[in-house]
Amino acid sequence: TFNVGFVAAAEEDLPSHVTRAIALGYLKGFEDGDLKLDQPITRAQALAFIIRISGLDSSAELMKGQTQFADVNNDPSLQWATGYINLGVGQGIVNGYPDGTFKGNNNVTYAEMAKMLLYAMNYGVTVEGGQWPAAVMGKADDLKLFDKVNAVPNVPALRGDVVKMIDNSLTVNHLKQTGYGDFKQYEEDEGTTFLSKMKVTELEDVRVTDIAR
Repeated sequence: TFNVGFVAAAEEDLPSHVTRAIALGYLKGFEDGDLKLDQPITRAQALAFIIRISGLDSSAELMKGQTQFADVNNDPSLQWATGYINLGVGQGIVNGYPDGTFKGNNNVTYAEMAKMLLYAMNYGVTVEGGQWPAAVMGKADDLKLFDKVNAVPNVPALRGDVVKMIDNSLTVNHLKQTGYGDFKQYEEDEGTTFLSKMKVTELEDVRVTDIAR
């Protein structure tokens, strides 16, 4: 059961992937209720999306507080994201910059967003050592993450496009490590997806006839 509230023009029908994102709880409006789908997404916002679809929102809440990045600790506008940043860095989904900063309010490009998604699904090993951003863009395209998204690698990604990329990724099987040491290898983990991590069951060939209140 979801209690959803957002601002939209009366005549506007939101795309199905947007209403699904709201229902799943990873897309939330700003203080004015606007979803701002036509605006660029920041590093902190993008990471929050990924942590939420990974089923780790409660863990991020527990990890709020000081981070290893002075620019985050000293920025009041990023205090909401400290738990997401601590967890995202710890999980290897995202890294800071060589100068020791995180730059949480910087815009994320389509290539950077694709990389974060790939690492969250354990596909990072498939692009390590590859040419940037070609390797990341190629793998993301193979997994259909860019379906119906006009993704230009080094252009800031729009929030609406990121929601569509995430929607495309929800049912993609993640990778799991099956060998270690000299025999390190990975294979598809059948049934492990972002939906399963959110403990959401996808039903096919089902028609909703009534919604309980």
